[in-house]
Amino acid sequence: MKRFNYFIFVTLFFFLVGSLTISADPVADRFISAANDQYSIGEYAKAYEYINRVLDLSRSGTLSDNAAVLAEMIYYSYIGELRKQGDSDSLQIAKVWLKDFPVIESSRIKTLVAAFETDIEKKTQATNQIATTVVTSDTAAIEKILDAQAAKDEAAREAQKASELEARKHDTEMLQTFKSVMELSTQQNESMNKTILVTVLVIGGILVVVFVIVLIGVSISSKNAKKQQEQFAATLQMVAQMSRIPSERLMLDGVTDVYGDSHLRLVNGTVTGVNGLPEPEVDEKEMQVIREFALRCEQIGNEIDVMTGRKNNSKNISEMVYKISMELGIKKNIAMLYFCAAMVYDIGFLGLNKDLLQAEQLSEEEKYSIRSHVKPEEGCFDFIPEKYRNIFTQAAATHHENMDGSGYPGGLKGEDIPLISRMIHVVESFVSLISRRNYRAIFDKESAIQELKNHPELYDEQIVAVLDSIV
Repeated sequence: MKRFNYFIFVTLFFFLVGSLTISADPVADRFISAANDQYSIGEYAKAYEYINRVLDLSRSGTLSDNAAVLAEMIYYSYIGELRKQGDSDSLQIAKVWLKDFPVIESSRIKTLVAAFETDIEKKTQATNQIATTVVTSDTAAIEKILDAQAAKDEAAREAQKASELEARKHDTEMLQTFKSVMELSTQQNESMNKTILVTVLVIGGILVVVFVIVLIGVSISSKNAKKQQEQFAATLQMVAQMSRIPSERLMLDGVTDVYGDSHLRLVNGTVTGVNGLPEPEVDEKEMQVIREFALRCEQIGNEIDVMTGRKNNSKNISEMVYKISMELGIKKNIAMLYFCAAMVYDIGFLGLNKDLLQAEQLSEEEKYSIRSHVKPEEGCFDFIPEKYRNIFTQAAATHHENMDGSGYPGGLKGEDIPLISRMIHVVESFVSLISRRNYRAIFDKESAIQELKNHPELYDEQIVAVLDSIV
């Protein structure tokens, strides 16, 4: 479900980016549209106000080509109107805008501004001449000046009309160019929209494929876990089947001696006993006892895995120990007891702090505390019948002993270490090497086996060889 929500979020994100890309500055677009409308109906003063809003918004960015073309047309018409009105004050304001935005000051605007300023200068000179003539009371001179001025004004008006006709022609051409640019811009936007849509669809398709692959992976993993659980349950059911086949019955009277004076020995890959062990009959009552403590071992193994953060560790190790036992020729009744003991060999961890067990770095004192798990609390194996209990206590206490005597807690060497403990030590190290750990990389199975073979001072070489043959 989390991956599905992530897919929706990514898709919405790309749609949002696409919508923002299509219209980078909608406010400027509205002012451009308003300026164009006012210009089209001849309202040059209003068009001038709107286009100045656009210019002001572009101070922190770049003025678009469309806005620059429209601004040039509006300024030319507006200054021409100012010239007709003789509004020199508004001209000065327009010149400030032109100075701030030289990109819109075309040659024809420069010519128009120069002509306007010439008009202003001429009027100023005429006014000064009139004033001088009034002072000298030269009426004839005044009339002469006025006639000359009138002639000049008429000529100027004729020139202005011609200029306006030319300007209108130019404006028509510029407006057509502007419309063409706007149409091209619209086409580009539509093309960009299509490109963004295709991109979003492609990315969405990729995410859907990834999502489906993840679902398939989860399904396969779930099936594997179910299969593993079924195999584990099948192994437990072997206990119930032992009473049906005489050759597989538990040797109840001999189990007590497994780690006593007549303990099992591993010689040239074969398990032998110092003394022969009898095979008495197993009644249904005894079988029920075995079933009960086997299921209890499974439950405790799960509790240990939760405490240590090692998922399915007890099941993985117990199954490998059982397979190794069978390869070594150990009878199934003993192999089943080894199987159960391998599920609960770390029972001492249940008496420690969970945070301590899952910490990434430990002090020397904390390491010493963790080592104390090989001395579990007294009575922790009371649910195991006394005749079998010695196997479980030895597995819990000696699974960290090394072949050269460098292990703990007793510094046992070689065959002085119980066979069940030597098997657990090899299998536990193998599972650790091929499992994910925060402090090192994961080994593949071949590399993990080789790592065990490289340390015969720690691990029983014959057990390592058997493990190599079954993995």
